[in-house]
Amino acid sequence: MKLPGVLQRWFDRTWRRGMVASAEALFPEWPGGIDFRQADVIARTEAYVLGLPPTQSPLVQLMFLALEILTPVLSPIGPRFSRRPVQVRLRMIEHWREGWFLPTRLLGDAVRATMVMVYFSHPTVMAVFGEPVDGDPVKADA
Repeated sequence: MKLPGVLQRWFDRTWRRGMVASAEALFPEWPGGIDFRQADVIARTEAYVLGLPPTQSPLVQLMFLALEILTPVLSPIGPRFSRRPVQVRLRMIEHWREGWFLPTRLLGDAVRATMVMVYFSHPTVMAVFGEPVDGDPVKADA
């Protein structure tokens, strides 16, 4: 999606903040586990999103942008999504996924599905589950 200068920079910065905040919440650091940093979720998600066809990439970017800027509307007490504590972000995504309001259910499910797909396609994570992989499927040019 191409926007005028300042607006494009704001758009890029904001959707990336939502993406990073969701990665931190869904795959936090924990002893003995593979966190979002070890699985390189942030760089891999960005590569995935920017590698999508021009009709699909802006939609995924808008999903992360909505996550970031609509949080104060969907949960009026508190700041934007990326400025909330990690555990609060995780509870918000879980609550939205289980809620009765369809738009928040769709947003929560879409964010979780996108991030889980990228996380579980990392070769190190796949090896933990007994699936050896040659190379990185997200970075493949296939």
